[in-house]
Amino acid sequence: MNAPAPKPLSALIDERLAKPFRWGSSGPDAYYCLGLFLDLFRQATGIELEDPFRGEDHVHRLAGFYRQFLELPGRVTQPLDLLFYHRFGVEHVSIVEDARWAVVVDDVAGVVRRRLADEIARTEKLYRPKALVTT
Repeated sequence: MNAPAPKPLSALIDERLAKPFRWGSSGPDAYYCLGLFLDLFRQATGIELEDPFRGEDHVHRLAGFYRQFLELPGRVTQPLDLLFYHRFGVEHVSIVEDARWAVVVDDVAGVVRRRLADEIARTEKLYRPKALVTT
């Protein structure tokens, strides 16, 4: 029996829109920003990345998590890139959906789409999962 074909990223995001924010949650009923990325990435690619905030020793786990990504020098994006910025002293991420949209987890509105150009304007760092880098 064949595995079902993966859904397009936009369809996966549609299923998660308006789900509420909850720190440390990776769905399906609520999300925090990195949990949403991990869930979308797994559903879209079949690749499981470890959540650095689950379990003990967050500092070492977070360092290991970042080793799975390449920092990009420019502002050219592709789907599933991460846009990092600080918000209220906490690092926050937006996820690139396509050339027009990013998806974020807002503390009040939950999972929402925002214009990619607006998200890039506030971005401090841009990362791409190494699993998506082709040479």
